[in-house]
Amino acid sequence: LHQMRAELQMRFRGKHCWVKTKSGNKLDAMFIPAASSDDDDEAAGETAPLTAAASSRSFVGPTVIWCNPNAAYYETMIYQASWLEFWLDRGINIFFFNYSGYGRSTGLPSPGGIAEDGESIVQFLKGKGITEIAVYGRSIGGVTACHLANKFPEIKMLIADRTMSRLQLAAKHLYGSWAAAGLHLTRMTHTNVDNFCEARCYKVLIVDPKDTMILDMAALRTAVAERALQRLRPEERLDVDDDGLLRLAEVWNFFQTILTVCEGDYELNDGHGSARQPTFRHDGADGRGPSDFTGVGAQGAATALRPELVSAAWLEDNAALVKLTMSPLTDQLRSLLDSVGELIEAGGTSLNDALFDNPNDPCAALRCVLTNLQVWGSLPDMQGDYEPLGYRVAPPTAGVAAEPTDREVEIFLCKELDSDYLLSREVSTERRAELLRILTPETISIFHRRLARIKVSAARKELRRRASSLQSALACSSDLVGGAFGMFGEGGGGGGLGSSGGGGGSP
Repeated sequence: LHQMRAELQMRFRGKHCWVKTKSGNKLDAMFIPAASSDDDDEAAGETAPLTAAASSRSFVGPTVIWCNPNAAYYETMIYQASWLEFWLDRGINIFFFNYSGYGRSTGLPSPGGIAEDGESIVQFLKGKGITEIAVYGRSIGGVTACHLANKFPEIKMLIADRTMSRLQLAAKHLYGSWAAAGLHLTRMTHTNVDNFCEARCYKVLIVDPKDTMILDMAALRTAVAERALQRLRPEERLDVDDDGLLRLAEVWNFFQTILTVCEGDYELNDGHGSARQPTFRHDGADGRGPSDFTGVGAQGAATALRPELVSAAWLEDNAALVKLTMSPLTDQLRSLLDSVGELIEAGGTSLNDALFDNPNDPCAALRCVLTNLQVWGSLPDMQGDYEPLGYRVAPPTAGVAAEPTDREVEIFLCKELDSDYLLSREVSTERRAELLRILTPETISIFHRRLARIKVSAARKELRRRASSLQSALACSSDLVGGAFGMFGEGGGGGGLGSSGGGGGSP
């Protein structure tokens, strides 16, 4: 840490400071100036008294306070020089500090403590005469940043980068309920939602859909989206009850079980045991209630039988049978699931991602996707052909300052993927400059939500097409299904899995 601190001072002219907190702790901090100053040497030494540092005239201009992620030290920012250069090249100073208990800062860390640390930093900068302040907080640093933005009107901008809605919720979804209970027991709890929503300044919310530390269900963006939906009238939002979400999760799990069984190392029944047959229920006409039948039934009774739903547990118990009958169709089945699971995504988190990452709470995962889909929309992928569904791709008339098309916004957002090729090919240099001038956050938000509607429509259309193809393939395999019952059970006959009679039944 000593070496990295020295590198910050030498390479970026960092000015070391000690900042006192209300609790009497001392925070190890460093000011990185954006421009040269006549007082470069003033208060740069670590042994300089606090009064000398406070009177320095080198603290001038807009400044961003950098709130570290968990278990991080400001000294390590020497290895992330691109972040420093981003701000410094725009004439903005950076103020780094270590929370109480980190590095050489005294005291002990806690959610309340790091918020108090941030307050001391703001007061320190205000004492230097700095009036234009922004705060950046990553991960746990979002606790400090959101708190400061809500508390101090001097804060002009808040940047919440990959942070959580509630600390205990992040622990629950990453480690389990025991972790959330432990935080609650030790009073290590904090919420960012109120502070972020109530802050009266410019706000930027940075998200990584593939974040493995703060999962989407615990992310601040999800909680902010929930707040936004709550302000809408019922007819303006999509609400799905838990029963509907649970049914969808069960269907997804059912088909995933088929794929798992077919792609697993299951052997056909060797004759030492028999596969459990599906149970058929007969609602008797004599008023005695339903009676159960096993197998494909007796002569003349086929029309009185109806199959119960085959569960995922049944699929696992009869793995050999499922593998025999469904293996030829696994590619079509996976294609069917991907038409929905991959194409429908909320801010970069696909339906498949949400369900795979949260197997123990699928309803919450699905509700998270629906919430973010309605508020944040979907991300462009530069691959889909959505023009037939209303995606606007036609370029504006030459020389006319027209509203940007969907395709232009998509290229603008994805320009870093292949900027030179895409922009020179589809968007002229003049049009690019015009887009930079006319595009607004509202325009981009509308684009994302519009793209979400288009992708859902595309997924629905593709699902119908692939389902029809799979249904035809299932109908053609009904003879194989009926033969499989003859091999594995005593029912014989020509009934297929899930069918009460001969041909035409489908698994």
